[in-house]
Amino acid sequence: MKLSIQHFPSLALIFLIVTMGCTTLEAQENKLVDSLQNQLQKVKADTLKVELLNELAWTLSRREFDKALQNATAALKLAKKINYTSGIIVSNDRIGYIYQNKGESYKAIPYHQEALKLAKKIKDDYSVARASSYVALAYKDIGKARESIPFFQESLKMFKQLNKKTPAAQVSNNLGAAYRMIGENQLALQSYMESLEIREELNDTLGKAAIYLALGLYYHDNRNYSLAKDYYLKAARIYKNSDKSYDLAKVYHNLGLTHIAQKNYDEALEYLNQSLALKNRIGTEDNLAFLLNTLGYAFFCSKQETKALQYYQKSIQLAQKTKDKRGLAAVYNNMGILLRTQGQTDESIYYFKQALNLSRQISEKIFELEALSGLYKVYARKGDYPQSQIYVEAYIALRDSLELDYREAGNDKEMYNQKTLKGKDRQIKEIELAKLTAENQQKTFFIYALVVGILFLITLLYSTIRTYRSRQASVLARKKLEEKQQEIDKLLMDQELKSLGAMIRGQELERKRIAQDLHDRLGSLLSVVKLNFKAIDKNLQEVKAHNEKQYNQAYELLDKACDEVRKIAHNMVSGVLKKFGLISALEDMKNTIETTEMIQIQLHDSGFENERLDASMEIAIYRIIQELVSNALKHAEANELTIQLVKSKDNLNIIVEDDGKGFDLQTKDIESLPSMGLKNIYSRIKELNGELNIDSHINKGSTIIIDIPI
Repeated sequence: MKLSIQHFPSLALIFLIVTMGCTTLEAQENKLVDSLQNQLQKVKADTLKVELLNELAWTLSRREFDKALQNATAALKLAKKINYTSGIIVSNDRIGYIYQNKGESYKAIPYHQEALKLAKKIKDDYSVARASSYVALAYKDIGKARESIPFFQESLKMFKQLNKKTPAAQVSNNLGAAYRMIGENQLALQSYMESLEIREELNDTLGKAAIYLALGLYYHDNRNYSLAKDYYLKAARIYKNSDKSYDLAKVYHNLGLTHIAQKNYDEALEYLNQSLALKNRIGTEDNLAFLLNTLGYAFFCSKQETKALQYYQKSIQLAQKTKDKRGLAAVYNNMGILLRTQGQTDESIYYFKQALNLSRQISEKIFELEALSGLYKVYARKGDYPQSQIYVEAYIALRDSLELDYREAGNDKEMYNQKTLKGKDRQIKEIELAKLTAENQQKTFFIYALVVGILFLITLLYSTIRTYRSRQASVLARKKLEEKQQEIDKLLMDQELKSLGAMIRGQELERKRIAQDLHDRLGSLLSVVKLNFKAIDKNLQEVKAHNEKQYNQAYELLDKACDEVRKIAHNMVSGVLKKFGLISALEDMKNTIETTEMIQIQLHDSGFENERLDASMEIAIYRIIQELVSNALKHAEANELTIQLVKSKDNLNIIVEDDGKGFDLQTKDIESLPSMGLKNIYSRIKELNGELNIDSHINKGSTIIIDIPI
């Protein structure tokens, strides 16, 4: 069973957690820039000028990218001209570092690799260690964490040999982050702890704070939010005592994200507002658009949609100003979700499409996946099922592609699970067959129990009339909801008996025999009982006068019992699902339920024209949809229900959407849901190796999306 991105709200938001940032005050940088520029005017075109240009590029590299790149490029050109190899190495590293800060790490890799090549050529171990670390960081930044690990390991080994403990601690921290990205949690934790040990040995308080922040991220990713908050608070205390406002703002931001993950929205807003106040005080716009987006999301989660919209708009304005395409893609997705929740489908589509275009421009697959998910949901809600199908297929294709990339990157555990699953296909089918047989036996037992119950009721009523026992007829007034639920249960039970009566091979003759017995033997018995009632009716007028209400009620119950026997006999020999397939059975269920005039059902299907599904799968899918329809009728109080089935070559997508009262999904772990109905649905989907996504809000209806491999 997979829990895709659709099981957690706005995972792209959490994906943007900030882990690095500039802590040098702008005023100090300006003084250093002025000093370096004055020195450059006084030196000749020699090695000293190369070093000054590189130092100036380094100082500007975090806030004035173009000027920094201009100075680093000039240093490289001069170093090559005077054949200054060490200067060439540093200049290449500076250019690569600037591209990384600009968010263009793919451009940085060739420069760092050139620096590494030259450093190895002249056997400069420190430069080799530094360049290896830069290559690794660039690979990690573009999502190739596994490729980064050998370079991090080489860098760490060299720094240890050189007894350079501070850079060794930093590389070990970055190595932990790379392991965390590929799911190697144990190795990640070991690297973080090694870095922390070095920082403690050096009594490097600020270095320890950086590790605490990394450990907070590690435990956040592993949903151990209590430990995550503990490490964040340790980092916060250090940064607060050291007057590191920028880093403290970053920690408060991450604390806010952790509280959002725990649905502690008041605490989240408190920390996020503290982060915003610190950023405003020091006058930085670094990651400010992301922070405003997070604030908007926190307000959205706490049902304050007006404030959420305000902060999303502020985030969009700032991201547009700073040309932050990544930040824009994230906030556009969140705007789409907000507007879809408010029923503004056209506006929601606009923002999701903006997010989709930007995500593809910058190759952010996570944001692209979220945009596709939003589009197929909003088109389904709008009733435009052809468009919804287009985005459903694109979503599934991208999701499968990402999962394939992840497995090919070396996720051994996932690969093992997949191979084990394929190797047990026969066992799984045998288990499913055994389950179906057991369920069939339970149905047969239920029918026998129903017959015995009817006989007991008839005997009790007949005995009551014969012995002239006067009983007070009191029928408690049933609530409207209970009557509705009983009617729904009866409809669904009848529908299930009718559709599943002839499904399991080997049971057809036994069921026909039961139906024949019901009709010939029990039916005859009921007819005799009814004749006896008529005899009593003629001879016992005094009884009727004395207890007429009870008598009439008993007579009506007997008529109903006769009708029920005929219905059971009829239903037992029907088999719509077996004879005509899943779609015909669903049409039959739809028509049956619509006769109650309680709800209107729309059924759309695609891809079922050529061949049917496996019989056992049709049974399971029918039961899943039947359970969803039952939930919509019993709990959602819906007026309209839409069922959409799209069958492709190797996948079946099911969307069931209602306009009912919705619900607040309290947990991201579907297996711990409080609702027994949803647990049953989840269990059936899990048996089919499928995926379940739930999108529901109070008074906004519900959308259930199911993907099943076929």
